[in-house]
Amino acid sequence: MNESLHVKIEREDAVTVKKYILTSEKDLLETIRYTRNYNLLRKQELILKEKMQKELANIHALVQAIEANLPKEGLHYQDTEEKAQKSAITQKITKSTKKRTQVTEKHKSEVERQIDDIRERLAALNTE
Repeated sequence: MNESLHVKIEREDAVTVKKYILTSEKDLLETIRYTRNYNLLRKQELILKEKMQKELANIHALVQAIEANLPKEGLHYQDTEEKAQKSAITQKITKSTKKRTQVTEKHKSEVERQIDDIRERLAALNTE
């Protein structure tokens, strides 16, 4: 019926198996962390692409308006105000990208803490 079966395992084999299990668990947690990070970055990318498309549409409309006001023949020059607007837009995009990609120690996720714990346990097993 409910009989227990006990198998004797050598200490060395038990430690080796435990190392394999901990290593597998650590690898799975790292995979979860990478997947979450990828999903976050992908969402940010889509948001930035949408903003960029809107800004490009605005810039295109500005360019068309400027071209309509320019004389048809003669010297072509670029308005300094338009240059300033373009550089301001690119600066905004680069600033927002930099802010989103910074990862700080304060926001360390639970998965990363678990990975650190497993690494410590593996190190302890390796010293035995």
